[in-house]
Amino acid sequence: MPLMSISWSLFSSTFALIFLAELPDKTIFAVLLLAASHRPAAIFVGAALAFLIQTMIALLFGSVLTLVPAEVIRYGSALLFFIFAVQIWRKHDQAAAEAVVGAGAKPSPGERFWPTLWLSFVTIFVAEWGDLSQLATAALVAKFGNLWTVGLAATLALWAAAGLGAMLGRVGRGYLDAQLVHRLGAVAMAGAGIYSLVKS
Repeated sequence: MPLMSISWSLFSSTFALIFLAELPDKTIFAVLLLAASHRPAAIFVGAALAFLIQTMIALLFGSVLTLVPAEVIRYGSALLFFIFAVQIWRKHDQAAAEAVVGAGAKPSPGERFWPTLWLSFVTIFVAEWGDLSQLATAALVAKFGNLWTVGLAATLALWAAAGLGAMLGRVGRGYLDAQLVHRLGAVAMAGAGIYSLVKS
């Protein structure tokens, strides 16, 4: 099968598999929590970029995770998650004030968009390492050999899941206590750090 050809049956099955695998995952939960207290557009763009790069890694280096020492991934991911947890917890008061609908002027895009995008990108990029969807993408490439179809379907599936998470986070902003959401986000990041340490 030509490398750049599209197999629509493979596309649809890959899209469904990756989308369903990602929905209950910690990365989409992180997108939802971040979007509930930050700019959803920045959160989505950051997550989309992270998913794109991680998909490319899965496509081009399907076996890279077997070459990287498991301890490096485990402790490095845990450290970053704990740093994010502390950062989110310490800033919950400021974020809570900004998240209140109609409470004053919105922060200018120049002041908030890029730092929020970076936070989203790094969070999702770290969380996606060795994730089920990434491993599934690499396995599909190894099995079918169609980088273009698998890559496009996997990327669009991850973007759809991220968009859904960002949308739900934005909708939930009006119903959730922003301070509580921020603290839940900190707890979730710390939980992800603990999970990174204890998982085999």
